[in-house]
Amino acid sequence: MKKAAFVNPNFYKTLCLKLKSPENLLKGKARVHYRKSILVPKFVGITFNVHNGKDYLKVYVSENIIGHKLGEFSGSRSRYIFKSKKIKKNKKK
Repeated sequence: MKKAAFVNPNFYKTLCLKLKSPENLLKGKARVHYRKSILVPKFVGITFNVHNGKDYLKVYVSENIIGHKLGEFSGSRSRYIFKSKKIKKNKKK
């Protein structure tokens, strides 16, 4: 049994209101904190700024990513790189 698609009701209401005046959506000013909301076909062609905990990353919704969650496209973990050790020079006196 598969779960139903979840879209936060507050997010969906505000988005539907902004779709009536899409100037803000086309400029990419739609900021989103609801990373667990699933993308539905009504969102195609909209650019969201999805919060990853630190910054807002732009996510453009195309037909290929319908059904996925918003959080999948804005990674919240950065890659850690180990620093190489400095080689000390032996000084002889």
